[in-house]
Amino acid sequence: MGLDLFAKKLSGLWPEMIRHFIKRQSHALARGQVTMPQMVILQLVRLSGPCTMTEIARHLSITMAAATGLVERLARAKLVERSGKEGDRRVVNIVLTAKGRRIVEDAKGQMNKVIKEVFGKLTQEERHNYIAIVEKLLSIMKKAALAIVILALCGTSASAEQQTEAALTLAECYRLALKQSETIAINTMLIKEAEAHFVQALGELLPHVSFTSQDNKYDAVSTTVSSSTKTHERKFVLKQTLFSGFKEFAAMAGSASERGQRANEKERAQGLLLVDVANTFYLLVEEREDKKTLEIVKGALSERVAELKEREAVGRSRRSEVVNAEAQLYGVLADMELVKSQEAVVRQLLEFLIGRQVIEIGDSRADTRGIDTGLDYTHKAAQRADVKAAKLAWAVEKKKAYVAKSGLLPTVSFEGHRYTARNTNPKSSQWDALLRVDVPIFEGTVTYGAIMEAVAKAKKSELEFQQTERRAILDIKDSCVRLQTAISRKDALERALNAAEENYDLQKKDYELNLVNNLEVLTAVQTLQNARRSFIHTLYETKRLYWQLCAAIGETRLEK
Repeated sequence: MGLDLFAKKLSGLWPEMIRHFIKRQSHALARGQVTMPQMVILQLVRLSGPCTMTEIARHLSITMAAATGLVERLARAKLVERSGKEGDRRVVNIVLTAKGRRIVEDAKGQMNKVIKEVFGKLTQEERHNYIAIVEKLLSIMKKAALAIVILALCGTSASAEQQTEAALTLAECYRLALKQSETIAINTMLIKEAEAHFVQALGELLPHVSFTSQDNKYDAVSTTVSSSTKTHERKFVLKQTLFSGFKEFAAMAGSASERGQRANEKERAQGLLLVDVANTFYLLVEEREDKKTLEIVKGALSERVAELKEREAVGRSRRSEVVNAEAQLYGVLADMELVKSQEAVVRQLLEFLIGRQVIEIGDSRADTRGIDTGLDYTHKAAQRADVKAAKLAWAVEKKKAYVAKSGLLPTVSFEGHRYTARNTNPKSSQWDALLRVDVPIFEGTVTYGAIMEAVAKAKKSELEFQQTERRAILDIKDSCVRLQTAISRKDALERALNAAEENYDLQKKDYELNLVNNLEVLTAVQTLQNARRSFIHTLYETKRLYWQLCAAIGETRLEK
């Protein structure tokens, strides 16, 4: 048999053989509750004992980010747990839980049972030849894997970096969004504008030096005295304001407060941007997890439909049972199309926020750590960026009111001239000085109107500050309640999911023993589907609410 024909036949037989192997089993891997890479990790930890993340990544030939994501999902399912290494707390080991050990042992036991059933039909010689072929294939693949590792160490690390880069984390998405956001860029420009206002106010206190050149020409009307019809002056001019009611100092203080206000507004904008990115990020993760759940349910129902058709053919099932299962299957297919469209919309929104294409995303941290919803966080409202910005805006307006009131005070200024050339009187003088005092007596109601306007704006800013602080307190309280409710609901739904999984396993086994009918099995499938989707929704809703609470209390520093 030629190699091409062999490859064609084997590519058709191999998936079919695996499908029938899985069909004969009912453990977690066969039901789709655990993926093949996750099962490999469970088996590795069972055989080797506690393993580090580096060892797991090396065993599976994947990146640390991908290994972290797999272990995180196993930890959420309570199949593994993390523990510190004795003597070195920086090293974290992955160990099996009792539930994880049961799953591995159950899978191993059922696999041995199926192997005995299937390969018991072969002769001893056929089994010996089969083992020899498998061992030879395994040896070939190990050598190929070693060659790949050597190539990677010699110069293909770039592809690994590309794979790591492709799996975007929340921290990476936020970093990209900060670069992409026009709002953050505008806030940065407002900070620079406030700095320019400070420089301008400082300039009013400093002396002004200039050089002036002046030429005059006029008609001489006197007939008895000869006079020149041209005059000129070349001079350096020094101007210094000595007193103007301290309005320059008030303007400088106001500009410094304005810069602080703009910096806090930028910090608040960054916090709100993080909330937007986190919401979109976890919505996308949720939609993809929901799609995986529907894929699992689709597989279970497809298997159920195929089995019912086989039973119908031999008269052990009614046609109505087949149609009922098909109806559920078509409903799942419709839900899958809806989830796909929702995933596309959310992915486009995330791409808009970060300014690049999104392919893979990695959720690798438990976001509700470090937050105790039972504590009172309202005292943090005063330190929130928008509250501090509103308080500084009030300070700016108060300084502007002081500047307006300075219009009622006298102004004292000094002006000195140093002549380099002149033909005006007194021609022998090379310098002169002027001390000027301006006392406002009556300028209509212009100054009083400016003062009234500035005072009203200061009062308005004070009220806005008080309103912002009260809203921040309400926001914190509301975020705490919603997160606490979501966490409680998530825990309850997780217990419901575990019960639904156990119920499905029991119903399936009872169905094989003809103790229950097909309708009860389909009901168990539907219950499991609803429980899993509800849990996924609440799980990622909890993560979104966590970041909303972080933004509410002003703690939005995201660990890399």
